[in-house]
Amino acid sequence: MQLTAESEKKRKQKGESQVERRQYNSVLGELESSKLYGQTPKMFELDQLANMLRKGRLNLFPKYQRDYVWKPERASRLVVTVLCNRIVPGVVLHEKEKGVYDVVDGKQRLTSLLCFYMASEDRSFLATLMRQPPVFERLSKLDENYEDLNGLSYSHLSRERQFALQSFTVSCTIIPHDTPRQEVFAAYEDINSGGEDLKAQQLRRAAYFGAYIELLDKLATNLDFQYVRDPRAARAGTYTLDPKESDREMILRAFAFNRGWQGYIRPVKTFLNLELESFEELDEARKPVTLRELEEEFCWVLKTARQVWGPEDAFARKWEPSRSCDEWVWSNSVSLQLWDVMYSVLAELRLENFSTLSFTQSAGGIVNAFKRLFERDLLDMGGQVTVAKFAARRDLVKATLKSQLPQPLSSSRSFANPEALRLRCFSAQLGACAICGQPLDPSRLHDGTYAHLDHRVAWARGGRTTAENAQLVHAGCNLSKGAGGGSGSACPRGEG
Repeated sequence: MQLTAESEKKRKQKGESQVERRQYNSVLGELESSKLYGQTPKMFELDQLANMLRKGRLNLFPKYQRDYVWKPERASRLVVTVLCNRIVPGVVLHEKEKGVYDVVDGKQRLTSLLCFYMASEDRSFLATLMRQPPVFERLSKLDENYEDLNGLSYSHLSRERQFALQSFTVSCTIIPHDTPRQEVFAAYEDINSGGEDLKAQQLRRAAYFGAYIELLDKLATNLDFQYVRDPRAARAGTYTLDPKESDREMILRAFAFNRGWQGYIRPVKTFLNLELESFEELDEARKPVTLRELEEEFCWVLKTARQVWGPEDAFARKWEPSRSCDEWVWSNSVSLQLWDVMYSVLAELRLENFSTLSFTQSAGGIVNAFKRLFERDLLDMGGQVTVAKFAARRDLVKATLKSQLPQPLSSSRSFANPEALRLRCFSAQLGACAICGQPLDPSRLHDGTYAHLDHRVAWARGGRTTAENAQLVHAGCNLSKGAGGGSGSACPRGEG
């Protein structure tokens, strides 16, 4: 009997082990990189790298990276290592364009070697190749083991040693130019895990650098945003941008949740990356228009927020019992989950033609209404974000605001802010026509002969001309519906 029990226990443990093995391997299968698998380092001679730098094919100082910070003694020690034919760690290059490389890891080392090697070249020319090129012509501040080499320059080397330095090979691991951005981001995370403690938004700057990231930089300087984020510092004139870029990430969160909360996936880090990727996938002609729309929306929302909640420094903050006295107070810092919801609702009310003035005139009632939500424990901001939680919070916040606001004056059948609303609907509908379910061409969303903004509940049946009652459809589907074509299943999109 005892033997049977032991056998059963071992059988059960073996079964559990097999399940765990399958689970772990399944997770690894989802995470592993297919593009970077099997990438072997490429060997470049130092003279090759110098020529790449001269021709603009090697970018030592991408905008998203810090400047050269090594002190002379550290750079000198590295050069000694090379001159003594010893091992130097490799570098990582990201092929941003075909044949054009950003130095992702090892920039300080590579800059030191190239500056020593190219020291005899014209300084003004070097300045066009490097941001703030370091003055590093001679070895200095070496310890007692190598102090006899202090003062050594490239010109002091014999021809044989100069040739040896020219031919010194640097191991370069290359991230190919067509690597998916999520894999690039993961590679940057891997590199960061063994070096600087960079935050996710700092890594996004490297992996996704471009017009969208530059817009986040610009909006982080918006005074209304600074008053919302840190009102005391803004009033005192001491507000500074966060070097860890949490302010830029906060703005990115607002855009990502507003434009695509229905498709939210965990973790937040990945969701924010997907927002940047969706922008990169836009037609080039649409990108500047989208950025302009985002900037206009952001400025309106933050101006309105400051007008209403500014006097109490309360926007996107929780109303909660004080720890020091028997009173309720606004929390000291912004709740990011509340920020996500509040921004999204205000942006939608803008599309429904509510004005900043209507908010300002109702400010007292709005602030008091939010206090009651927290006092009655109706606005729960705990736990992880889910689509259902976000939707419930959003509906509650929107209903609370609209209960205090006068109705917008316009009863027009035309939607307010149609350009922005088309993009909102396209994102909310995951790129599909609301009638036929077939894909919408993102490059033609603003072509009135191709796509229409339509009422979900027909205007003739009492449907309101609001953002929440809007849907984006193929023009052909809409016309077919109006002509009695039912659901438009034939999808006469007129794409020819």
